[in-house]
Amino acid sequence: MAAILARLEGWYQWLFASSQPGKNAVLEQHFMPAWENAATDGDSLAAAFVKVQTDTSEEDRRDMPAPLMVGFEITVAYCVQALKAFRRGESNLAWTFVLDAERQSEFVAFTEYSREHSQRTKEGVQFALEARHAENRLYREEVRVRYLAERENFSSKDDAAIRFVKDFPREFSTIRGWLKGL
Repeated sequence: MAAILARLEGWYQWLFASSQPGKNAVLEQHFMPAWENAATDGDSLAAAFVKVQTDTSEEDRRDMPAPLMVGFEITVAYCVQALKAFRRGESNLAWTFVLDAERQSEFVAFTEYSREHSQRTKEGVQFALEARHAENRLYREEVRVRYLAERENFSSKDDAAIRFVKDFPREFSTIRGWLKGL
């Protein structure tokens, strides 16, 4: 349970990037209100979230809390239920809630990892595409500048493309395409 609470504290720092989050922000702002609410129930929160996700249009879901935040709240609710069950002496039920909290916290961790990994992958692909096309962009710019500077020496754009093929390692059609619109 302590490990789950520590994980929640770390997520809280990330979710609410506050200048002074406090040492026990999760306990003070989420756990205690959930503890004081007799209706706190992780299963109900999870079911409500699934219902909203399936019964609501994507446009309407934009105004709702992020799945990561909802997962955070569900994890807190399971932790509260586990502690309340331990206090009542229902250790089997309490351990069930601990497992539910752990499962939900793993889901939240995976969701965050997936989001970060997706962003890093997207940035990596963009970087690779930029690198892949950088040489072509340089050649294109040089061909266009030279054409504009030497335009009077060519009878047509086709003539210019034929000459530029000798200086640049690109096909005639590629170079000719670069000259369109000039």
